[in-house]
Amino acid sequence: MPKTCPTCDTTYPDSLTFCPKDGSGLRAVDARDDLIGEVIAERYLVTDLLGQGGMGMVYLAQHVRIPQQAAIKLLKTTRGADPAQGARFRQEAEAASRIAHDRVARVYDFGTTANGDPYIAMEYVPGRTLRSMLDERGALDPGEAAQILYMIAEGLDAAHRIGILHRDLKPENILVQQLRTHGELAVVLDFGIAKLMEDPDSNKAPNPKLTTAGMVCGTPEYMSTEQARGRTLDARSDLYA
Repeated sequence: MPKTCPTCDTTYPDSLTFCPKDGSGLRAVDARDDLIGEVIAERYLVTDLLGQGGMGMVYLAQHVRIPQQAAIKLLKTTRGADPAQGARFRQEAEAASRIAHDRVARVYDFGTTANGDPYIAMEYVPGRTLRSMLDERGALDPGEAAQILYMIAEGLDAAHRIGILHRDLKPENILVQQLRTHGELAVVLDFGIAKLMEDPDSNKAPNPKLTTAGMVCGTPEYMSTEQARGRTLDARSDLYA
C-alpha cells in the first residue's frame, strides 16, 4: 500500500518507512484503523496489534533508533468527542510515569499521532492477562494465587506510597509473564482512571473536572462499596478490588 509524507506530501512505496527527503515518518495513503507498518512520533514502528477495546487499541512497536520494544496505547478520538477523555488519558500517562517499580508497567512517553490521536508508549511485557489464565484454567492453585496477589500488592503499594489510586484493578489489568527461572511475574497495567489521593501537605490537587465527587468510575464487580457510592477513596478501595 502506498505511503505519503506528511511534510512534503510525496508518495512512496510501502517498503519505505521514512521520507528520503526530510526524514518524516510515512503514513499509509488509505487511512486505516490499524497502524501496522507505520511510524508514530517519528520513533515507534508499529509491528503488531496486541488488543483493542471500545476506546482504542494497544500496539506492539519497535523503537527505530534503539533496540527497544514498546506497547503503544492509542486513544481513538472522533469529532465532537468529550475533551475530558483526552485529559483522563494524559492523566493516566502522568500518573503511571511517576511509579517506578518492577510490578507496574513503566510509561516512557506520551503524545499525539499525526492524526491527533493521543498515545502512551509503555513498557512491553510479554505474557497474558490474569483474566485469560482464569478463563482457561479456572481457579488457580492457592500457592500460585498467593504469589500473584503478593506481586500485585507490591505494585499497588508503590502507587499508594506516592498518593496514586488505581481504581480499576481487575484480572484484565494484570499481565502475568512466565519466567524461565523464577516462575511467574505479575505486572499491574492501566491507570486509566487513576486518581491522586488528597494530600493535605501537597499543593497539587486532583483535577476536579476529571474525577468529581459523586462520579463513579470502574468495573462494578470489583468496586468497593465506597467507590460504587461515589465517595472519597483511599488505598483500601484498591485492596478490596
